[in-house]
Amino acid sequence: MTLRESFFYCINRHRGGLDAKRLMDDAMASTGLSDWGGAPFEEPFYILLESLEREAKLSHQGRFTLSHHFSRLLRNLLLLAEEWKRNPAIQQTEITPPLFVIGLPRTGTTYLHTLLSLDPENRALRYWELLFPSPAPKPMTYANDPRIRKARYFTKGIDVLAPKLARIHPLRAESAEECCFIFDHLFLDSIHHPVFDVPQYIAYYLKHDPAPSYRFHHAMLKHYARGWEFERFVLKAPRHLFCLEALLNEYPEAPVIWTHRDAAQAAPSLCSLSETARRIVSDEIDLHRIGRLCMEHRRHEFEAGMKAKSGAGNGQILDVEYDDLIHAPVELVQWIYQHFGLNYTDAFDMRLREHAGAESRKRRVKHEYSMERYGLEAKQMDREIR
Repeated sequence: MTLRESFFYCINRHRGGLDAKRLMDDAMASTGLSDWGGAPFEEPFYILLESLEREAKLSHQGRFTLSHHFSRLLRNLLLLAEEWKRNPAIQQTEITPPLFVIGLPRTGTTYLHTLLSLDPENRALRYWELLFPSPAPKPMTYANDPRIRKARYFTKGIDVLAPKLARIHPLRAESAEECCFIFDHLFLDSIHHPVFDVPQYIAYYLKHDPAPSYRFHHAMLKHYARGWEFERFVLKAPRHLFCLEALLNEYPEAPVIWTHRDAAQAAPSLCSLSETARRIVSDEIDLHRIGRLCMEHRRHEFEAGMKAKSGAGNGQILDVEYDDLIHAPVELVQWIYQHFGLNYTDAFDMRLREHAGAESRKRRVKHEYSMERYGLEAKQMDREIR
């Protein structure tokens, strides 16, 4: 056992293991609250913990990391329930249909979401407010909220544990981020598929009813919208593709953008992200197994998305290509706005062009990956979905 693992082992022995009751009791003790507000989290939470213990081959560092992660989520649930109970008007807040970006992982959803977040009429959720959602952020104190500093320490910790992750999918306190962090609070997200080796949990996830989690998602958007003036939320998460039917049922008029990328590039990129994330929580990594699981993940999400797409409204889901996004981002966004009849302003155009220009001038550290590392073959990619 390395010195680092010995350190985490000692802390874990002091804190206790990944026991659901202990984690929930600790969250109640630390907040002084006991009302969970009816959030449908307990069944997936217990199943995820059991699967992690039995199947994920967690390292001592992984147990420490997950214990802190789960504790934060449970405290958030208690604080949200209390805030909504004290301020019932929050859930009376009306929101216009959000603009959703969906797509398989590593198909440009993050970049497109970032571009759309530059529109002054759009509200993109920032990482810090997703990490620490209660109390609801207020416009007047938004730029100086003390939770920003707290989130910066949080992201520095991630950079220490997984420096390579910053090159693949950087997490920054004030950046626009995925609303998968909303679903995190219910312990129901497709991100668990590539991040952990938890087949028991994945089998449960693939069969679960996502409707309650989207009702919670809607409640959270009302929470974030209270007291704000903006036109629409702009949101993205890989989970939305697999749960597209539930998304469209909850937000029947929402415009949706579906990104597509050549599988020969997207699939090994996802495998590389999966490998990097798994090394945070486990020392036993099977690269070819990661390849197989990532391909399963892609297939499940794509098939569910295509099934739901067939029932969507005419023109409600717009398909866009990764290459168009990378090579002509401004023109692509203009086309998106024209397709959905959205107001494309001069202020937005200026921000877009400045950001796209700055991105093109950056000297990025290349994210290197290969199919062979994960046991994938070119002929397999030729018949793969996008």
